[in-house]
Amino acid sequence: MVLNLSEFVRKKTLVKLGGQDFKFTELALGDMGQFRGRVQDQRKSTRAERAIRLMADAETIGGMDPKDILDRLDRPSTEEEYDAAAETIEGVIFLAFLSLQYAHPNLSEEQVGTMVPLGKLEEIVEAMIPGSKEKKSPKTLKEKRSRGVLRSRSSSGSTKGQSRGPKSKK
Repeated sequence: MVLNLSEFVRKKTLVKLGGQDFKFTELALGDMGQFRGRVQDQRKSTRAERAIRLMADAETIGGMDPKDILDRLDRPSTEEEYDAAAETIEGVIFLAFLSLQYAHPNLSEEQVGTMVPLGKLEEIVEAMIPGSKEKKSPKTLKEKRSRGVLRSRSSSGSTKGQSRGPKSKK
């Protein structure tokens, strides 16, 4: 039995980069699988180095079980770690590379990294993951502050002449 995949059409979005149109294809589950595989491979490649550093730190600090440290290194990646990896520059470049491969198979990952300007990141992410803008936008004042959308007065650098509110008495 042959499965007809012609009904599964992903959204395609043209984005102008350097005066040329590039067709970004909506990412699918398989693309995200490739991304996750890459994150896992990167984690494995740095595990030995991290283990050595952590073991040395455990000896210095004391009171830390080396087996517990190794168990933490061996645990599976969490959704938060995958999300964090996808929000790095390297993560966005690789996802953009995967998205562009459908319409531009001759582009290398390195080429994609050099052609994506920072000012177009939001547009490109929306092209790869339609609706991501709405999902990611913080809804409450607390969420906006925690994501750095709104900065508190004290986080803007200088606090000279600004009220920090009442001091707590301990």
